[in-house]
Amino acid sequence: MSDLNLGGIDYKRKYLRDVVFESLKDAIMNGKLEQGKMITEQQISREFGISRTPVREALYKLTATGLIRIMPHKGFLISKWSIKEIRDVFEIRIVLERLAVELFIKNYYQENLEELENITRKMEKAVQENNFIEAAKMNNKFHDLIIEKSDNHEISNVMEPLKNKINIFRLISISTPSRLKTSLAEHQSILDSISQKDIVNAKKLIEIHIRKVLDIIEKKLLEEKNNEIKR
Repeated sequence: MSDLNLGGIDYKRKYLRDVVFESLKDAIMNGKLEQGKMITEQQISREFGISRTPVREALYKLTATGLIRIMPHKGFLISKWSIKEIRDVFEIRIVLERLAVELFIKNYYQENLEELENITRKMEKAVQENNFIEAAKMNNKFHDLIIEKSDNHEISNVMEPLKNKINIFRLISISTPSRLKTSLAEHQSILDSISQKDIVNAKKLIEIHIRKVLDIIEKKLLEEKNNEIKR
């Protein structure tokens, strides 16, 4: 019997290692595989009902993303980041996203704004349905679109290796009780400033939003640490 509950995989017309890689990545991103959990080739092979070779290839590919770490003679550990590491990532994120939103507005195109509005509407629907995983996905798309349409490839290049960490941190934040509606309101305010081409306010709001996310994550990790100590 499976002990990970990851579900099946469909690998028609795809390399099996790539399907396993995407399935494991999604499981980490949506919280099915929690930070600090140990997994093995044998577990994953049994879960998906496949041989260990593609599983091994997928796991080693995942180590390159930073989402998992090799633990010699034990298996693979779902990465768990310290508060200091998280702060470092967020400080870089603030600088880059402030610049990205400024360039997004300066390179203003109506279709880009409409796409951002569409993402926000989908986020609102997910919030109404209390679907925090879908809300997190739309959250990711909102920020990714601003970066992509900033038309500065170096911002994207610097952000790319950080995205996996950032997306997991967002999930931690948005799954916090009452955070869904607040996060939506913050994105709507950022969108309003962009639609008004108010660069100063858009940069200010996106920094406030990111710092709130960081604050929530720090508090949550400190609570978890204190609970572990009490045990």
